[in-house]
Amino acid sequence: MKKVHIRTPSKQYDVYIGSSLLEKAGRLSANIIGVGKVAIVTDDIVDRLYASR
Repeated sequence: MKKVHIRTPSKQYDVYIGSSLLEKAGRLSANIIGVGKVAIVTDDIVDRLYASR
């Protein structure tokens, strides 16, 4: 897994790139933003492959 730090004039955040991140999404997001909130960015191809999970 690769972590890329993004910095804009108003915010900073990390982007995680890698395989099997869907399985790790709960743990990663809980470590960053706490329990109960998550955002997953995807596209049509990822949706077609993994949406049923």
